[in-house]
Amino acid sequence: MSLADRLKAARRRAGLSQAEVARRANISQPTYQGLETGKHKSTTKLMDIAHALGVRPEELTGDHPPADIATLVPGGGVALREVPVVGTAQLGPEGYWVEEEYPVGHGPEAVAWPTKDVNAYALRVEGDSMAPRIRHGECVIIEPNVEVIPGDEVLVRTVEGRSMVKIFLYERDGRVYLESINREHPVLSFSREQIERFHFVAGIARRTLTR
Repeated sequence: MSLADRLKAARRRAGLSQAEVARRANISQPTYQGLETGKHKSTTKLMDIAHALGVRPEELTGDHPPADIATLVPGGGVALREVPVVGTAQLGPEGYWVEEEYPVGHGPEAVAWPTKDVNAYALRVEGDSMAPRIRHGECVIIEPNVEVIPGDEVLVRTVEGRSMVKIFLYERDGRVYLESINREHPVLSFSREQIERFHFVAGIARRTLTR
């Protein structure tokens, strides 16, 4: 079975359109379509496409799956880890999240995710408040030890307990400026004193990656 056949089969199992996969993997639809038709034989974005489809990269390349979850994955050289799901994120007042955290080490689930951050954690999203970017039941993967730079998606939690996923624009005069993923919402800004957590968002894990 070719890469094109594996992509097509995985996408159909996930119930996604080509456009949805392309958006989730941050590539153009023509590029993804070319992979499914066989016009393109390889891509450097295979890891991102695998995440979008909710499969492991080796399922698309045809390689044998690793015997150990911590084995290096093809291409990236990053070990798959069991990232704990430490809580859920539900829609709260004014569109913010209200996190419901489990006691440390007692999360009932984990997500298989390639990460170098030993402190990586995940939050499960309940409801469709962030669709189509994040859908009900999917997990936001957070890497707290990764340096955040402008253009990155970040999980921000204020000292008041409001949580949100935004795009970090810039920091100026002690204030952090954030853009909503939904461009219809205005740019927000917070002082550093208002922010309790400011962590890098590594990606969105489909439900099929949860164990």
